[in-house]
Amino acid sequence: MVESGGDLTLTVRSLQKALGPKGLGAWKDKPNAFWAEVYPENRSYVYKLASKYPFSCPLWGETPAALVRLGQLALAQALQRQGQNKEAIELFNRVLSDGAPSLPVLRGLGLAQARLGQFDEGYKSLKQAYDLEIAKDRLTSGYLALCAVKSATANAGDMQNNLAWALKTVTPFSAPGDAEWIGLIAPIFAAARLANLPLTLDDQLYLCEHLASVHACDAAAAAAFQQMFEEHAAFVRPEYAWLYSQAIAQHGEIETASLPLLEMALHDRAAARAYFNERGWNFEAVERAYLQRSAKERPGQLPSFWGPDAAREVERLLLEGSRQAESRGALDDARSMVEAFSRLAPHHPAALDRLAALHHRSGRMAQAIAALSHWHQKFPEDPLPLVRLGLLSAQLGEIGESLELLVTAHGLAEGPARPQIARTAARLALRHWGRSITTSQDASALLLPTLSSAPVFLSKEAALARAEEYYRLALKDDPADEEAIAMLAGLHWLRNDDAGLAALADRCRALKGNEPRHHFFAALALAAVRDWTGVVAACRRVTHLVADKNGALGVLAIEAAYLEGIAQAELGDAAAAIEVLKKPAAAEGNLSAPFAQGLLGAMLMQQGQFDAATLWWQKVPARERSAWKIGEVLGGTQMLAALEAFQAGRFEAAADKFRQAGKLGCRDRRLGGLLLASLVKAGKQAIYGDGEPGA
Repeated sequence: MVESGGDLTLTVRSLQKALGPKGLGAWKDKPNAFWAEVYPENRSYVYKLASKYPFSCPLWGETPAALVRLGQLALAQALQRQGQNKEAIELFNRVLSDGAPSLPVLRGLGLAQARLGQFDEGYKSLKQAYDLEIAKDRLTSGYLALCAVKSATANAGDMQNNLAWALKTVTPFSAPGDAEWIGLIAPIFAAARLANLPLTLDDQLYLCEHLASVHACDAAAAAAFQQMFEEHAAFVRPEYAWLYSQAIAQHGEIETASLPLLEMALHDRAAARAYFNERGWNFEAVERAYLQRSAKERPGQLPSFWGPDAAREVERLLLEGSRQAESRGALDDARSMVEAFSRLAPHHPAALDRLAALHHRSGRMAQAIAALSHWHQKFPEDPLPLVRLGLLSAQLGEIGESLELLVTAHGLAEGPARPQIARTAARLALRHWGRSITTSQDASALLLPTLSSAPVFLSKEAALARAEEYYRLALKDDPADEEAIAMLAGLHWLRNDDAGLAALADRCRALKGNEPRHHFFAALALAAVRDWTGVVAACRRVTHLVADKNGALGVLAIEAAYLEGIAQAELGDAAAAIEVLKKPAAAEGNLSAPFAQGLLGAMLMQQGQFDAATLWWQKVPARERSAWKIGEVLGGTQMLAALEAFQAGRFEAAADKFRQAGKLGCRDRRLGGLLLASLVKAGKQAIYGDGEPGA
């Protein structure tokens, strides 16, 4: 089984059992009894003969020692083929110590030693085996040559001779497709290159053909292909160039790569792509490696062999590769690709834009500004670099300069970009007014609900004026710009400008976007022209959109509910108004809560729900309660609630409410008598129930 290459696992287990204590090991201490006991009684003449007389087998001698030695040799060879070279070495040495050195033992021992990197020991064993071989074995020769090259004891002078001898020893053998053989010859040739040993064309072809047979694309293979190209370019096949370029793309040796050899790999892009796709390799990574190398050696020159589409292909490959590298977190690789693109196509806007973005994301603000400034200098009519510079200036705290840059960019822009730039400027102005908004008690918070810690650079008045100016520019560019319409309405609302709100009402009716704030400001504009049905519809859109955002913008939903409550009241639907006002009235600490509480109490009183009205009015803060003179009617409302309870026969509750009415300021002269009557009737009710006392 060992010789025929059968099941090695089964072979090893069988040999280990045969050599173990239940096999040949059973006669370890009584070897002379082996022949008398190994054959069956009454069935073998050997058993009868060996039982009476000393017996020596004509093949194996007097003891099983020869059989044990052969078994150990077979087991060592099987273990070696399994890759268990350390265990194999122990067995080979045991066999060697028990008898004269033989070719199989020396060869097996040397191969195992060489595979474990024991090159000096392996050389000694393999040299003896090599000398014993009449027909030289390929693996014996190959590993012996490797040991000669890797020997730690050889001096510099010996090494030159060893290398020459090693090359002469391995080149007579050909084994294309054999990975083990190619793993032997590749380091031998690599050592020869390192020692500047001249290699003939035949030697180099021999190596390159073997490397190509296993599609080798490691660093050593790349060096072999590059040497072949530099010394014998006419004999280089496209496959060599493809493998070389894959090695460069994989191992990143771009700085020293051979640009002509990379070009050779890319001349027939269709064939190269098919070769790479067949092996599951990334052909575009090779193209990017070539472009990065070309950018260093030939700046400003696009690949001429790519034809008229070269510029577009270079842009696609390097910018897409840069984005892929950035997504992997490899910002340095991403930046190097963009820098290569910039060198190949100097002043290209896309390259400068991408380069500025990468510098910005890496925290290199000065380099980002320099790239954008260069872009603007080369393309002064392009508004985009000014927009980018404006946003960077805002981030650095230069809000005045930022707005000036954006306004200049707006003047240069055309089409949809114009209102977009104006809106951006307006947002920046709003984000940088004179104080940060962190409380829902300020109505200004509704303009930018996500604003929490904006830097202080503009006064509130200046910021609002700038924002209105820029939103009007946006509206001039695009009369249907929903953000501009809605935010202008919000700005008019903050200034109590009812005329300005009314002027925007017709445009606000047409808003259909998904921004809740826009619909809230639209509702305010519609309220200015008393379109209460439109107000209700707009407020309900706000509620729906806020619900879709999982509770975000909760303050806005509360304000919209308050506004809807007012509209429902104006429409005469008291029940709907009361129901919707409960949400803002319950949101204590919110901007509209006191107003909602006061309005809700008034509507409940109108509906005769005096108890509920009293409860809501009592929640109104003392300052507002005094200013709105709620205190003057609060006690009377409580007295009405008490009279309702008295009339309904709930005398104990009526007594409590009469007391509360007095505390709340009710001065009706009948209050005392009614309280006394309530207490008496409550007592009778407690003693007799609802009936009259008996005789």
